[in-house]
This record gives sequence, C-alpha cells and structure tokens, in this order.
Amino acid sequence: LGIRSGTYLFEFTEDVYEVGFMIGAVNNAYSVTWNYSDSTSKTESKSGQSTSNFDNMYDDFSKSFATYNADAEHTDKFITSFS
Repeated sequence: LGIRSGTYLFEFTEDVYEVGFMIGAVNNAYSVTWNYSDSTSKTESKSGQSTSNFDNMYDDFSKSFATYNADAEHTDKFITSFS
C-alpha cells in the first residue's frame, strides 16, 4: 500500500485483539492512531526516516490485547481500527 498523502483508515468488522505491520521509507514525521472498543485511543508518533542508514528505514508496529484478554475480567477490550 503506497500512501503519498492523507490518512488511510483500517477498520475491523470482527473483534481484533492483535495487529502488527511494518512501515518503510517514510520521509516525514507521521503517526499511527489505535482505536479501541472501550472508546479510547492511543497515538504513536514517529520521525521521518533517513536515507543515511538504509538498514533502519522502517518502523515496526504491533498492538496486542491477547494477554490482557486471557483474564476473564478483561475480555471487553479489542482494536476497532487504526489509521
């Protein structure tokens, strides 16, 4: 998926407890916002990547509630979308 500008929204129609992906070759600062079923969200901000070090021209993202939801008291929180 190549995005030149703007924001792409990934929405889920089922309860999703784990997401992982890699973003590479981003020239400008950017952020990823996670949205949760309990109406909260979290934003992770990243700096642009530099061509001075090709081995580090990517960022890994992952979010998991699998361990959190292993406890019967915590089965209510999951990822509804991210952008």
